[in-house]
Amino acid sequence: MEDNSSDRRNAEFKADVAILAGGFGSRLKAVIGNNIPKPMALFNGIPLLRYQIELCRKYGFTNILILVHHLGSVITEYFDDGSDSGVNIKYMFEPVPRGTAGALADCSHLLADEFIVIYGDTFLDVDLRDFFNYKLAKSKLLTFVHPNSHPYDSDLLVLDSDGYVVHVFRPKNSGDTVYNNVVNAGLYVCNIDIFNNYVPPVGQMDISSELFPKMIRNGDSIQSYRSVEYIKDMGTPERYKRVQLDLLNGIPEVLSSRNLRRCVFLDRDGVINKEIGYLSDVSDFVLLDGVGESIKLLNQAGFLVICITNQPVIARGELTIPDLEKIHMKMESDLGLEGAFLDGIYFCPHHPDSGFEGEVKELKKICACRKPEPGMIFNAQREFNIDLKQSWFVGDHNRDIQAGINAGTKTILLSDEIQAGVRSDESFSTLFQAVEHILNTAGVDSDR
Repeated sequence: MEDNSSDRRNAEFKADVAILAGGFGSRLKAVIGNNIPKPMALFNGIPLLRYQIELCRKYGFTNILILVHHLGSVITEYFDDGSDSGVNIKYMFEPVPRGTAGALADCSHLLADEFIVIYGDTFLDVDLRDFFNYKLAKSKLLTFVHPNSHPYDSDLLVLDSDGYVVHVFRPKNSGDTVYNNVVNAGLYVCNIDIFNNYVPPVGQMDISSELFPKMIRNGDSIQSYRSVEYIKDMGTPERYKRVQLDLLNGIPEVLSSRNLRRCVFLDRDGVINKEIGYLSDVSDFVLLDGVGESIKLLNQAGFLVICITNQPVIARGELTIPDLEKIHMKMESDLGLEGAFLDGIYFCPHHPDSGFEGEVKELKKICACRKPEPGMIFNAQREFNIDLKQSWFVGDHNRDIQAGINAGTKTILLSDEIQAGVRSDESFSTLFQAVEHILNTAGVDSDR
């Protein structure tokens, strides 16, 4: 009797993960050569694609569809059916490249109703189970977002107050010079029907730049998932080298949700940007010299960098929250041009004293977030899983130092003068000097 069990298993196969591994990797050929496809680039002697497959298996996703094109046989021969890796792998060969959305539409019959999409040129250490479970039933698609060191040439997302995507753009194409550093990372949880409904049967379509706008115009929900877990595009020689260095220094593990994270909290005015009194006009925002390089060093060392700022101008009616957001967009975009980013920005809009013309009465109160109170630091601790004992607060005023002390962080005062009152752990003239001390204390080479 003929055994049809293999055919039956193939007929029943529905992938819970699709890996897009068909890219040509033209920019990487100088580094990896002409004989392997980009997803097979080696890190510590192991192909990137193996790291991705192991991550899927670790979080219980074992039915994997790999979409191949350029040098696809290198991938199929290496992984075969996936049994050696403890997973079940099928392959879909793209005879003609159809873009990220088009490729998925063509293999929709092999995909589960909801499935994860991973780009074959990203190195990631993300809790895929938490990510998958975060998606709400009303959402057609969940996308992983984060700040990165090159937002000007990335697909950026504009989110509403509930974290849903309302716009997608690329600054270098759109001409935008002020923006939030919210990058679409190329990691998704998708409903299969969006590919059946939106993707034409011929021609190319990209998920981020073409499918997203169609979905937004049609009113379909695209939900965001913001995390500082490690995910990086390695598709250029520079970024490939960066991922290699990060692996060597254990950065994916440092940023993992499995661990408490280290953070450097920064005051804003006088630490990140020039102090001009009460900043209320975005045109007056100017980064201090050396700040971009300083924050970049912290980013590369796996420290979170979070801005903590009092903004009593809001309570006094001198600045609206939308205008404050524009100032912070300017801060994020200027830092991005220097290869640096902030993981979070927290502000206190309150002020305890009344009597200002145009003041916002409901914001005139004593609160737990206005420095020297540690409320904003504690909020960040909960959101980002921060180890405060291994973290620092850097500020230029006693209230910053006291806030750090109250929260249990180590502290650095940026001042050429000794201020009466509380004593910081250290004192330096510039943020760069402070960052060198922090990295040296942590055993990190600041020239890395």
